[in-house]
Amino acid sequence: LSVEIENANPYALSLIDTRYSFQLADFDVISGATNQPLRVPANGSNVVDFRLAFDGLAILNLVREIALSGQSTLDYRLGLELDTGLPLVGLVPVVRQGQLDSSALLGR
Repeated sequence: LSVEIENANPYALSLIDTRYSFQLADFDVISGATNQPLRVPANGSNVVDFRLAFDGLAILNLVREIALSGQSTLDYRLGLELDTGLPLVGLVPVVRQGQLDSSALLGR
């Protein structure tokens, strides 16, 4: 998974760690962290890559629950914590949330 991080500030942002989580329909689908240092230039952007690993059985259970629910849309939430390593700034939380079409996920 690749996530582009934009920096609208007039100074560069250095990250020492990035944590992530993804929930779909109130299920914790995946979470983890990368200790890959990242520098985001002033008024610029950079991409952080995450290696994803998840429990296949849990995903199958999630798909079953989605199919049985009959819901046409599913709420999702992607959370990031950007660790600057700076005492006064610390972790910078970023959250994106919305809805996904369940039929696209189930191949309907």
